[in-house]
Amino acid sequence: SRLYEAEGTDSIEYGLIYFDEDEIPELIVGIRGYYTSLYTYQNGTIYTLMDRWRYGAMGNAGYEYVPRKNSLRNDNSDFAGAIHYTTYMSVGSRLTLDIVAEIETFLFDDVNQNGIPDEDELESLGNYSVSYIDGKKATDEECQAYQAGEYEFMDLTMEFEELLEKLQEKAQE
Repeated sequence: SRLYEAEGTDSIEYGLIYFDEDEIPELIVGIRGYYTSLYTYQNGTIYTLMDRWRYGAMGNAGYEYVPRKNSLRNDNSDFAGAIHYTTYMSVGSRLTLDIVAEIETFLFDDVNQNGIPDEDELESLGNYSVSYIDGKKATDEECQAYQAGEYEFMDLTMEFEELLEKLQEKAQE
């Protein structure tokens, strides 16, 4: 309930997901289309993994996870989709979300290597694709190696009262 009060708006929604391997669900809190927070519980302590991470604009569709696989993915785009970014994260030993890999995919031929689609490069848009991991050219297989399974969006599906009911049910199990 303190998290509810801290968020401070009536538009807040909640969800429970199984992000890691244990039987304790993680809590997602946010305003659909604006931001998401993610909390985990371990050894009597609540840890903030995501604190109001924004999404819903500028090519960022939101955050996805693979149930019970400790894998979070975020896709983002720049220049009307000409450059695509995929970031993979997992919970590390310090109970923080750590970046595992950042994949940058150019969907145009960046002939002058300036990192933006120039007018004379636009005709290659959609007919070209090259990906980089940590600044080094990467194959499709290298990029696919970070896929941990079937990703699901972190959906906000409950009002506060429903969340309390679910948590009480979980406590009685």
